[in-house]
Amino acid sequence: MANSKYAAFIAAAEEGNMTAAAQKLGYTQSGVSHLVHTLEQELGVQLLIRSKAGVELSPEGKALIGHIRRLIAAENAVLSAAEELRGVERGTLRIGTFSSVAIAWLPSVMARFNARYPGIAITIENGTYSPIEDMLSSSLLDCAFVALPSRAEFETVPLARDRLLAVVHQDSPLAAKRSLSAEDVANETFIVPAEGTSHDVGRFFSRAGIRPKAVLNMGDDYAAAAMVERALGFTILPELMLGAMHLGNVRTVPLEHSEREIGLAMNANYHSPALAAFGAFMREFIKEG
Repeated sequence: MANSKYAAFIAAAEEGNMTAAAQKLGYTQSGVSHLVHTLEQELGVQLLIRSKAGVELSPEGKALIGHIRRLIAAENAVLSAAEELRGVERGTLRIGTFSSVAIAWLPSVMARFNARYPGIAITIENGTYSPIEDMLSSSLLDCAFVALPSRAEFETVPLARDRLLAVVHQDSPLAAKRSLSAEDVANETFIVPAEGTSHDVGRFFSRAGIRPKAVLNMGDDYAAAAMVERALGFTILPELMLGAMHLGNVRTVPLEHSEREIGLAMNANYHSPALAAFGAFMREFIKEG
C-alpha cells in the first residue's frame, strides 16, 4: 500500500494494541508506533490515546477514521484498476487499416479479439497507406496495418506476404498468360486502384522503368474492378482484397516478382497492455491462418 501510515493507524485502532497491529501488518511494534506518530504530526492532531492497556481512538481520531478508511478504499480501487490494466481487462485501442485488411481480416480479428478482451474499447480508422501512417505518426492512432517497409519512426511487426495480381477482362489476350511483366501491360489502359501509384503498384512499374497508361483514376478498389468487368482496361489489386470480391467477366493473373508485405506498425513513443495484447494476438491470428 502506498501510504502505510494510514494502514498502521487503522490497524492500531481496530486491534486496540500496537503489538497486535504490528503482527497484523507484518511490521515491528516500534515501526507501527512510528508510522502512527508521523501521521499525527502530519495532520496536527492526536489520533490515538495511549495507555498501559493499549490504545483507543481520541475524539479527533473518531472524527477522522471514516475519512481515512475511504482514502484506503480509494487507494485500493486505484491499485485494482491498475492491476486490471496490466492484465488487459480494460483499455482503449485506436487501429488504422486499409481496405484489404479491413475486409479480409478485421471481421474475424475483431470478433475473436473482443471475445478474449471484452473490456478493451476499439476504434478503427480505414484509409490508404500514407494517410494512415500520418495519423499514426501524429499519435492519432495506437497502431496501424501498413505495407512494409514503413517509416523508420515506427516499430513494426511483419505479419504476412500478399501477392499483387493483375485483374483483366476474361476476353483480353492477357487472361491466357500464366504471369505478366510490366512490359506485358505497358500499352494497356491502366485503371488506378485506391492505393494509387506511390507504393506497391508504383514499384511494379518503376522497376521496369515504365510509366503506366493511367486514364481512369478511380480511388476505389471496387470501382476499379467494376471498370475491368466492362472491359475498360486492367487494374492491379492485392490477392487479399480479391479474395473478398465477387467479380464476373474477369481473370486474375500473377505479376512477376511483385508482392507486398503487410505488417503492424506502432508508435515507438507509446506502449500499453492493450496494444501489446493486440500485437501478440495478430501474430497468433496469422500463424493459425
